[in-house]
Amino acid sequence: MKKIFRDGLFFCAGLLVIHFALGFIFNNVILSQTGLAKKDKNLRLHNHLVDTLVLGDSHSLNNIAPTLLSDSTFNLAVGGLSYMQTYYRLKHYLENEDNGSLQVIILPYDLHSFSSNRANNIVERPYYWKKYIDYVEYGLQTNTLLRAIQIRIVGEIPYLSGFTDTVRFLKANYQRQVNEDILSSIRGDFSKSKNPEAQAAARAKEHFGGHDVLDSTAIYYFDRIMSIATTANLQVVLIKHPVSHEYYVAASRFVNTGEFYDRLATLTTSKYDVIVLDHQKTYFDQNDLFVNSDHLNVEGRRRFTYTIRDELSNKLGLFIDRWSIGY
Repeated sequence: MKKIFRDGLFFCAGLLVIHFALGFIFNNVILSQTGLAKKDKNLRLHNHLVDTLVLGDSHSLNNIAPTLLSDSTFNLAVGGLSYMQTYYRLKHYLENEDNGSLQVIILPYDLHSFSSNRANNIVERPYYWKKYIDYVEYGLQTNTLLRAIQIRIVGEIPYLSGFTDTVRFLKANYQRQVNEDILSSIRGDFSKSKNPEAQAAARAKEHFGGHDVLDSTAIYYFDRIMSIATTANLQVVLIKHPVSHEYYVAASRFVNTGEFYDRLATLTTSKYDVIVLDHQKTYFDQNDLFVNSDHLNVEGRRRFTYTIRDELSNKLGLFIDRWSIGY
């Protein structure tokens, strides 16, 4: 019996050693090469200089080039990010990182931003988000405590939950710089699409089809972003990003734009001092500035960044210089 017990202990100890070794390798070799980790590292190196932080999803990431905005702008946006993830990342930054120069945060304020399609996105990359998201708090807020705890536990097994990133790393996809990844992903011309209406319809269906366009979780965390930004005396800039005419028409089949933003104003934004820049229709009938129906391409990104830089220069006196520490 003692031998069985001893052998069991050695076996468990061996499993723990393997677990921690694999976790160490994943975190220091693979995770460190992801775009998320690279952004975190670059922000830590320069955050004492940052006065403007760009947050949000792929619209913020693809459409705003910090290198054209100012010498103190950092783009921390990540494709597919929800307001929940954005809230916890900003909260961590304000509470735990050097942010004494921060004055402005820029957020997307788009039709799809509040869709239940992404509002409860806590499954992807828990090995990374575990250091930011309070999974218990989230679970209590959304009545999904058990599921949230399960996902948090999965985050402790990064070599399994991060299998996709491991495969990408082995294929050397992460050897490129983040800037190159962004630019390569937005090289294209939507005006050359053979069926732009169908592409836009598919995109709108992905965002809104079968989803609540004003999801309560998204609204809750958006309001919390507004609240902590106000407490920190930050100016919030909300941007309605440019979309193609085809996408706007397709999205309008799911969302009444006027009622949508009126409802948001009633629920949250009217309580705060925010600047809203409405550019949804700015590039209607200029599909050559888009890579797809709702994302700008390289040239569209350049023009749009200069446009918002000029607008915010007039409103806030920012963005006089053009070189940036962010990406």
